Amino acid sequence: MLSFLKRFGRLCAGIALLTGSLAMPHVAQAASYQIYSPYVEYGENEIEARGYINQDDDRAVDGTGKLKLSIGRGLTQFWASELYFAKFEREASGNTHLEAVEWENRFQLTPQGKYWADLGLLVETEFATQAGHSHEFKVGPLMAKSFGRTVATVNLFLEREFGPHADSDTEFSYAANLRYRLNPHFEPAIEIYGSPGDIGEFAPKGEQRHQIGPGFYGQFRLAGSPGKIKYSAAALHGITSAGSPDWTFVLRLEYEFF
Repeated sequence: MLSFLKRFGRLCAGIALLTGSLAMPHVAQAASYQIYSPYVEYGENEIEARGYINQDDDRAVDGTGKLKLSIGRGLTQFWASELYFAKFEREASGNTHLEAVEWENRFQLTPQGKYWADLGLLVETEFATQAGHSHEFKVGPLMAKSFGRTVATVNLFLEREFGPHADSDTEFSYAANLRYRLNPHFEPAIEIYGSPGDIGEFAPKGEQRHQIGPGFYGQFRLAGSPGKIKYSAAALHGITSAGSPDWTFVLRLEYEFF
């Protein structure tokens, strides 16, 4: 177990070297690039690393990205909590710093398979670590529906700043995917993310962030380890020229154990 955690830490460090900043003057605020499931696994522990990197014609955007590291646990049969203890950002100048810490909570609201769709709720609070930056609060429903081997998942979010430097706007964003359960090791998917802007005053269409592209999911057991590795990745193309990077490449890794 200890040797695995050391290897996992080296892997996280490698991802950190591949990720950059979010200094995007003409691109809308970045997504978390995560599709949240409404399901909670009681007693399950997880260690997670996820990040993304952008490719764009604009040099201020090309090569930028973020990295998040977290630990979490299914505290009850309907409540899972996760702490993102490191959220790194590197500025255009090349300086890298801890941007924020996050406390994320997911609640499973309905038993799986009992109703037409399975429902959950995400509540997330982000505490900025940089002077002059505001804190953020995010809340929204999580929905999943299975059609044979196909699973559709939709997340809808409202996000608002708080603290001494906060503005009074509430931003709307969405994330969704369509995943085919081919086998546990490889499940192809289509992912889509976007944000039209603030409620009541959406940005012009060309300046909104909307991205779509292929992805895949999978998992495997580790020999001699009590847990399993879950992995997923996506290549997202920007639909709007002014509001989205040309391409965003996403990688997510989780180690889950009881």
